[in-house]
Amino acid sequence: MGVVRSTVDNILSPPEWAVGLVDDVVRLATFEFTDISAISKWQSLSNRLKRVGQIFDDKDSSNDSSAFKQMWRAVTVASAASAAQAIVKQTKLDTAQNKVVNITPIDLAVIRQQVRTDIQQAIVAERTITQEQATISNIDPAAQVAQYKVLATTVHDQIQALIETRPPIRTTPIMLHCTAHWLAHQLYGDMNRAEEIKRLNPTVFNFALVQSGTELITYAR
Repeated sequence: MGVVRSTVDNILSPPEWAVGLVDDVVRLATFEFTDISAISKWQSLSNRLKRVGQIFDDKDSSNDSSAFKQMWRAVTVASAASAAQAIVKQTKLDTAQNKVVNITPIDLAVIRQQVRTDIQQAIVAERTITQEQATISNIDPAAQVAQYKVLATTVHDQIQALIETRPPIRTTPIMLHCTAHWLAHQLYGDMNRAEEIKRLNPTVFNFALVQSGTELITYAR
């Protein structure tokens, strides 16, 4: 009964529903990565946004106005960009405080490409809005496209600057049985970086005995 009541209220009060939806998505995009890696949380957020977004992808629906669909696209893109910028900010902070940084240049490149794809899809959708639809819904697709382009450039530059500060990664073949701590000492002279090696190689089952012949992903420095 609670679900039915909520559904009825939503239908009768679309403005309140829209505001509530925006608030929910903003909460999704606001996260801290503590016990789970930043890339994992980002992927989870991206998948949840896509699932919710499918509700509004019905092109045959006559109930969803161009303005409403535009709002949802903007919320989705802004959430994705916000999550990417949160990762950039946290990574810079961890680096400055000499903390273990779990995000790799490859992770950053993947995030940048996904945000770019999301923005490009939104731009394509904006350009399909006819002048008649824009007039009826009182929206300006051209202005929205211009904002998306600025956002795309901003996110790209922020992530690229961070990529250039991160050490490159490499594949390290293990020649003798060893532990993650021994390997960290051999590579960096700091066995405490074993946790970094573990997080870069989540598929390795036992870091107490890394078998010879194993290839691990490590930072070059």
